[in-house]
Amino acid sequence: NHPFNKYFSMPDPEYHALPYVSQTKLKKLAQLEPAQWAEDCKIPFNGSDATRLGSVMHLVNLNEVSLSDIKTFKKLDGRTKEGKEQAKELEGTDLFLWEHETDQAIAMAANFKSSHNVKGIMDNSVMIEQAGVCELYNERNKDVKIYMKFKPDIVGTDFIADYKTIGDYCTDDNLRSAIKRSDYAFQAASYLILDGMITKSTKVNYYMIFQETVKPYGCRVVILDQNLIQKAFDRFDNAIKKYMKMSNGMILDPNYKDVTELTLPYY
Repeated sequence: NHPFNKYFSMPDPEYHALPYVSQTKLKKLAQLEPAQWAEDCKIPFNGSDATRLGSVMHLVNLNEVSLSDIKTFKKLDGRTKEGKEQAKELEGTDLFLWEHETDQAIAMAANFKSSHNVKGIMDNSVMIEQAGVCELYNERNKDVKIYMKFKPDIVGTDFIADYKTIGDYCTDDNLRSAIKRSDYAFQAASYLILDGMITKSTKVNYYMIFQETVKPYGCRVVILDQNLIQKAFDRFDNAIKKYMKMSNGMILDPNYKDVTELTLPYY
């Protein structure tokens, strides 16, 4: 069967609520000792205006929601009583725009759709924003089922593409810095392996669509360097081995739950 049969539609909130390890968590595990990682998992993620805007544009540009459906609010002074009340009401909410961001979001959406290179990727896609779950082979203890979740942005027959916003111009230096700082090669390696497209001896293109959040809100498509991806395979493997040990009881993973708690289709 085609590897895409492992995918199913799932809104972002439901996907993030799945109690399985993600490539983001594994990326941290590759950098930390297991005990440190277990403590790090307990720290809640506090987003910013930049990450919220990125989340909104991600959903809009990949056609999950319409820009007209995004709620807008006038941003109040956080030092005032009204401002503090507003911040409390919107806490944990990612899908909104401040009024002063409306024109920016409209321009970003228009530039994304008008980009020739982006259009080529979107037109050749097989799936956009579909969630997947893979069972990891547990050699040490076959009775313990270990699952990993993943949700690539855009999947084609011979490529995967990912959309990112960047708070600067898409110059070569800025993009190299962003790719290295966020270790996007690790993400690429995990998605390509989990999708079943690639092995360590196979080369498949991994596109990154960067969009500026500063005027003129331009888009630039780059192909992630194959050497970076190849090197990331080993780090991905090592992180998986660490996670296996934790799930087999050597170290307790605070986020691990048994698969029987969910009633989703697994392939």
